[in-house]
Amino acid sequence: MALKIAIVGPGGVARGNYLPHLSKAEDVDLTYYSRTVAKAEACATDFGGGVAGSLEALTSKALSHAGGSRRSRSA
Repeated sequence: MALKIAIVGPGGVARGNYLPHLSKAEDVDLTYYSRTVAKAEACATDFGGGVAGSLEALTSKALSHAGGSRRSRSA
């Protein structure tokens, strides 16, 4: 089973430091989110993985894979 990792804000730090290593691991499934969709798409092209169009989509995907549900927090 692959370890699912979401990269939120795939900028220079991610590209230069950890994506080169994570993308080589066989048991890692990468998904990217950025307010600038082109940046997320560029990372998916360069390092493999998918693109989430919104944070909502990203968290919904993660929860559906984990079998969890969303709960609102009480104040």
